[in-house]
This record gives sequence, structure tokens and C-alpha cells, in this order.
Amino acid sequence: MESTTSRPSGIRSDLLWALAGAVFALAATGCALAITDADSSLRAPLALLFLFTGPAGGLYAVTRGLDPAIRATAAGTGATGTLLLASWLHTATGPASATGGIALVAAVTALLFAATAVRHRRGERPKGETDRTDGRG
Repeated sequence: MESTTSRPSGIRSDLLWALAGAVFALAATGCALAITDADSSLRAPLALLFLFTGPAGGLYAVTRGLDPAIRATAAGTGATGTLLLASWLHTATGPASATGGIALVAAVTALLFAATAVRHRRGERPKGETDRTDGRG
């Protein structure tokens, strides 16, 4: 029987996945509240959480194979750029609405995750990543 103290990195990894799941749930709730135009005091903060973490999560997934610090920096910068581009496109096409902006960012996020899923399904690996038998790659 393996004790939990022999695998501190496994616990840390599990905790990070749990935190990521909680953020995803809150961001999805914010997206739903904004699209349905619900009258809630949590709508604005959760929608802002979605607007940043959606594209950042998608970009983090797309850049698999890079160093985690570089991935996080690229994801944050790319999410900011995605929001700037989305707001520019949204205001250039006519009168802006919150629902339209959320839908546009949701579409970009879905495309990023779809690209990652297609790449994963094809079995493509980033350069330098090998097939390991010890479960770390």
C-alpha cells in the first residue's frame, strides 16, 4: 500500500486539476448567466472570469509541449489579445451587446479546445515529447 507522503507531486497535481475544474465550473456559470441575461449579482464577476479564463485555458491546451511557465505566459498574453480582437470585431460590426461579446469569446474558446482535441485524437505530439512507459509523458 502506497502512502500519500511518498507522492507529494501527485497530490499537488490532483489539487491543481480540482482547482481547474472549480474555475471551469464558475466560468461556465458566468457564461450562462451572461447569455441568459440573468438578474444576479454574480453575473458580472463570473462573466469576467469566463472572458479571461476561457481563451487562456484554450491557449494553454494548444501550447502543449512547452515549459509550463512559458505556456502560462503565452496563454495570459494570448487571452488578452483575443479579448482585444474580439471586442474590436464586435464593435466594428455594429452595436455592441454583452450577449454577443460573450458568444464571440465562447466561440473562440470552443475552436481552441476543438483544435486541441483534434490534435490529441490524431495522436500528434509536440516536438521533443516521446512515448514513455513511466507515465510521465
